[in-house]
Amino acid sequence: MRELEQDGGEKTARAEDFEDLFEFAGMRLLREFDDVADEFAGRKGDAHFRAERDLVVERLGDGVVEGAVERDFGNDAGSSIQGYIDEGYLPEAVRNYLCLLGWSPKDNREVISIEDVIAKFDLPDIGRANARFDRDKLFWINGEYMRAATLESLVPFAHKILNEHGIKTDGVDPAYFSSALAIVKEKIKLGRELPEWMGYFFTEDFAFDETASRKVFTPDGLGHLGALRDKLAALDAAKFTATDLEGEFKSLAAATGQKIGAYIHPARLATSGRPVGPSLYHLLEVLGKERVMNRIARAQKQFGAA
Repeated sequence: MRELEQDGGEKTARAEDFEDLFEFAGMRLLREFDDVADEFAGRKGDAHFRAERDLVVERLGDGVVEGAVERDFGNDAGSSIQGYIDEGYLPEAVRNYLCLLGWSPKDNREVISIEDVIAKFDLPDIGRANARFDRDKLFWINGEYMRAATLESLVPFAHKILNEHGIKTDGVDPAYFSSALAIVKEKIKLGRELPEWMGYFFTEDFAFDETASRKVFTPDGLGHLGALRDKLAALDAAKFTATDLEGEFKSLAAATGQKIGAYIHPARLATSGRPVGPSLYHLLEVLGKERVMNRIARAQKQFGAA
């Protein structure tokens, strides 16, 4: 980006200046446009800055700036700023997307850091056509950011969302929480999906999916679950790892002439209440032997097998 200068030649455009513009994913950019305009005008000179500001308004359209906070980001009803926060969009992903409305870095990248935006952005590159809000693209970009995010950055984000949904994580062992988050983060695209994917890690009283239970917890399915429980009971807790667990499942399937799915499906449902989820072997490793054995016993009792 071209560096802005005051009349005296002092360079004043810094990354932190533009971070202010994009605070909370850039959502405050529109709300605070005029306030920031006044601030920068004071640094650069009113006439010089106002000319560039007018160019931005002209190319974005007056409606984008005026009343932008009160109107929805998409054309669909209910897509208010708070709605995107509640959906669990990552601030940096929304900021990334907003930077691409009416502008592109000319190298076909859609995932771009704010540092690269600052380095590459130039006002003449703003498109003259009205920008179109593509919610699907925002959703995809958020998924890319979610997968690339470090566990350290996602842990407070996940705690906040889970607690907002009534899943109390205060006092949960940090290592256990991080391990659970690590195996689900590749599966989710939005923060609002976290309660569904992680809730069962923090309670022993989770519900079982009714449709899956009717299909999986049949007499045969419960028999397979019982055989698996006996097999896992003999496994040392120190060897309750994804690699060793996979070997135990395959060994049991080979010994009984069953397909491995005959054991995977009831094990997943018994330990999570859900028919889908992260890698089963990693799920069982994170839960640990004691939880797994207790959860299998609970499913057996509830669905009719002693």
